[in-house]
Amino acid sequence: MAEAPASTIDDRVLFQVATGMIADLQLRDFRYLSAAETAEAIAGPAVLWESEQTGLFGGVLTVSSEGLNSLRDSDGADIGFLIGFCEEPGAELAVTSRDLALPDLPAREIRSLCVGPNGSAEALLTKMLLGPEVLYTLLVFPPGGAGAASDNRSLSEDVAIRAASFVRAAQD
Repeated sequence: MAEAPASTIDDRVLFQVATGMIADLQLRDFRYLSAAETAEAIAGPAVLWESEQTGLFGGVLTVSSEGLNSLRDSDGADIGFLIGFCEEPGAELAVTSRDLALPDLPAREIRSLCVGPNGSAEALLTKMLLGPEVLYTLLVFPPGGAGAASDNRSLSEDVAIRAASFVRAAQD
């Protein structure tokens, strides 16, 4: 993902979106990553969280849309980011990307499946164009913790739609 200048989306809104994701997933044990941990993982405004019990990892982040002609333009950088979630020795990585048909909201989903000796892990990165920024939601399902791929995709899409709606409402 590209490095982002200051965001027009307030950090408090990002925390509210992350909290909504956690509620949607019905997680009872989770922790927000510290600012230092988040900065290690992502450049730019972001709120990341993890559940130690389920192994689920997720978050919300923003980057500038400056220089993008379409959301597809950043797929390469986004895939490079997702590769970082497949570091198990001997693991194989498969990646797909697709446009999402969301009303009045340009959106894409990039899905990675990491298949290794300890099982399959799935990461879903959804990006939506909101004016001068791209809003991303991220869900990473650990080996043995992922549900059916269609369920994970549907869940990711629902989370992304709610996140975009919340951010749009906060901007109005």
